Amino acid sequence: MDTNQILLASSLILWCIIHSVMIDNKIINIIENILDSNFRFYRMFHNIFSTITLLIIILFAYSIPNVLIFRWDGYLIIIQALLIVIGVFFIAAGSKNYNFLQLAGIQQILNKSVHKSKSGKLWTGGILKVTRHPWYLAVLILLWARELNSTSIIINIIFSIYLVVGTYLEEQKLKIEFGETYVEYQKEVSMLFPIKWLKSIFKNR
Repeated sequence: MDTNQILLASSLILWCIIHSVMIDNKIINIIENILDSNFRFYRMFHNIFSTITLLIIILFAYSIPNVLIFRWDGYLIIIQALLIVIGVFFIAAGSKNYNFLQLAGIQQILNKSVHKSKSGKLWTGGILKVTRHPWYLAVLILLWARELNSTSIIINIIFSIYLVVGTYLEEQKLKIEFGETYVEYQKEVSMLFPIKWLKSIFKNR
């Protein structure tokens, strides 16, 4: 890697670390105690800060000269299109299970509530019967469904590792929140790639 690519990789890793720290439960509890009633703005601040800093890194990435490594040509374009359709499907199907106002931080401000709310009940319907984290899976698929060059591969590898590690850490939080109910859910549905779902389909045939 050249100097720019090393700087890009370092920036992405630092972004991932900061992003993780900002949503860590221990850090959130400390910030909540400090901000008190103003804590309801934290989620929106976190989203804005993460988005702006990531955009800066992406703009820098596009400014780096790169070498084409892989292109979806010929019949491979059909596979690429299929991957994109699958990725978009998982995003659309997964969106039915999330509260966008809460994710954006708007609901917390309107309701003067905390950064993270608990539903008290684990929902496992719809696409969540196929994969426990449809959005994370969608991002992984879409990352690798694009043209690959020396810069995009760096981005893909770092974000892929971050998504897998981040998903695992989120799983630990969900086990604490939902206990044995989530443990049983883990036994029935795959974390990302729907291996258990596919096995159940072929087993029933």
